[in-house]
Amino acid sequence: MFSDSVNSYIQKMVNNPSADGYALYDNEIYCDDGAVEFNGKMVEREWQIRISIYPEQQNLKKAATVLAPILIDTYNLCFKCLILCPAYGLPNKEEPVFWDGTMNGNDRDQRGKEICIYIRYFRQKSKYELEPSQIKRLILDCWKALLDNQVDCHYISPNIDEKPIKTDLGPVAPFSYSSVKPWWNRHGILHAKEYNPYNYPDPLLGVYLKKKDLDDAGITINLTQIQARLFIYQHQHYIRAENQMHEDLKSLESMSQNAKSFYQIVEEIEEFWRLSKKTSVAINSPSVSLPGNKPDVFAELEGVLTDYIFLNKEKFENIFKRFPFVPGPDEKEFDKVSYIKQTIKNVPQNTNVELTIEQLMQLKLCYATEAKPEINELLQEFRSNDFIVTFLSKYNMFSKVETLVNYYPQEMRKIYRRLVHMQREKLR
Repeated sequence: MFSDSVNSYIQKMVNNPSADGYALYDNEIYCDDGAVEFNGKMVEREWQIRISIYPEQQNLKKAATVLAPILIDTYNLCFKCLILCPAYGLPNKEEPVFWDGTMNGNDRDQRGKEICIYIRYFRQKSKYELEPSQIKRLILDCWKALLDNQVDCHYISPNIDEKPIKTDLGPVAPFSYSSVKPWWNRHGILHAKEYNPYNYPDPLLGVYLKKKDLDDAGITINLTQIQARLFIYQHQHYIRAENQMHEDLKSLESMSQNAKSFYQIVEEIEEFWRLSKKTSVAINSPSVSLPGNKPDVFAELEGVLTDYIFLNKEKFENIFKRFPFVPGPDEKEFDKVSYIKQTIKNVPQNTNVELTIEQLMQLKLCYATEAKPEINELLQEFRSNDFIVTFLSKYNMFSKVETLVNYYPQEMRKIYRRLVHMQREKLR
């Protein structure tokens, strides 16, 4: 019999996952400073233990159901479980791309973190909630439960910035861990290499699983099978990532052949604006003789500009695509660009179209002073990475990088991140 808390978790999260594709055990309240309130006490989640569970819908549900009693009733821990919505669950056991940040250009690789357990630090007591011996027991309990219930786990090796839980047989356990990672420039934690960059006291220091520990827990593993499984998955994933990369690069190259530069697009808009203003001024000149009352050309011009913006949304969108994102944990767009983009989006509801055009012209300065330096830095990152240079040269794409980065900086930033993930996959 499960406790009410476990039953509530299974019903609420496993059977009815949220629309974003995963469930989160909610025995905590998030606060702005990164800490959480748990049972009325403020704690910091400095460490996370990851469990590698093959990301297939039914397999993930089974893992969450199996581990919920252990994590909630036995240890009373904060944790997250990846629970795929039906739309994301793939019966052919291919992991969904939306979860795989290495395929969509995310700054982090979430594979192997399908279940994440948080080890909290209590400020008042100046200690972690579990001692190393208790964490060792937790790992053995979870591993045994997963094996007993035929949960498909340990499909991928830990990344370079995660520390594996080791055994006498080597890193064959489906567990790894790390502390929080610092955010660096435009690529977040992409280049993180240390499992404990802030040198926090390691609550898992000394946790090592001897063969006797595994025997006593009733855990039997097939070393050859595990090693073969890891090699096959990672090799197949790399091949799939390489093929997709080649296709995406060819697509961008094809688009760029008929694309216009940022300044060409802005010039077209400015020219339309100049001609419209010139025409309106000329018609309203005292020297112009028109039969009847002169038309209110300025009022008509407002309508013409509204129609122009409304009918050229794609042209304006291409301007916004030329701006990379600002570095930062929220990956927000440039404030000015974001504001003007929203203004354009509101046309024709926006009545001050003349002001809208003038704001749009401000993008030239913003592009030159803020966007262009970032674009140049991204280009240098492509050129300074030997793996990326070799890969792009293999497909005759290296000579085209400068054009693609200038025309599609947002997409090329994702391309860069994906290439770095591919480079790391080769090191696993």
